[in-house]
Amino acid sequence: MKKHLLFLLVAVQLVLAGCTSTPVVKEEPIIEPEPLTLVSSGKPSKVLPSFTTYSWNDDYNFVLAKEEATMLVLTPYIRQQVAKYMSSKGYKLVSNPDQAEMVIGFLYAADDVIANNQVEQRFGLIPGTVREKGADPRYKKGSLILSAMDNRMTKIYWRSAVRGFSDLERDKVTTNGSKMQYILSMLLGDFPEAGR
Repeated sequence: MKKHLLFLLVAVQLVLAGCTSTPVVKEEPIIEPEPLTLVSSGKPSKVLPSFTTYSWNDDYNFVLAKEEATMLVLTPYIRQQVAKYMSSKGYKLVSNPDQAEMVIGFLYAADDVIANNQVEQRFGLIPGTVREKGADPRYKKGSLILSAMDNRMTKIYWRSAVRGFSDLERDKVTTNGSKMQYILSMLLGDFPEAGR
C-alpha cells in the first residue's frame, strides 16, 4: 500500500509540475538600422566655384512618398534644415533663383519609390542601387541626394547622396533636427565657407 501511495504522490507531483506555468516573454525582434552609405561626386571645396548666395527651385526639390501629406511636411523641413546648415557656413538664401549664384537641389525618398524619368534625369542614380526588375524602387527609403548647380540649372557642380537615413518625420518632431544636421554635416562638411 505504501508503494501505491508513494507512486500516486509522485504521479500527482509530476502532473502538478507540468501544470505550473512560467510567463512567456515575447521578445521583440531587434531590427538593425541600415548602415549609412555616403557617396559624392567630389570634394565640394575642390569642385564648387566661389559663391555666397543660393536659392531653391521647385523643379529640383523632391520628397518622394506614397502620401502627399508626407511630401507637404518634409519639403519645407528639409529646406529649413539645409538653410540652417548653409547659414552656419556664411551662405545667404535668396528667394529668386535668378539672383542667386547657386541653386541647391534635393531629393529625399520617404518610401521605396520608382521615380519617373524626369526625376532620374535630374538626380541620377545612387551608386549601389541595383534593380532586378523594372518595378524595383530606384530610390530606397531613407535616401537623400543633394546637388549644387548654377542658377540656370544647366550645370551640376557637385552631387552627394546618403542612404539609410530614415525616420525623418520623427527627427523633425523628437530631436529638433539634430539627426538631420548630423547627416548634413556628413554631406556638406567639406563645403567651403561662403565666398572662398
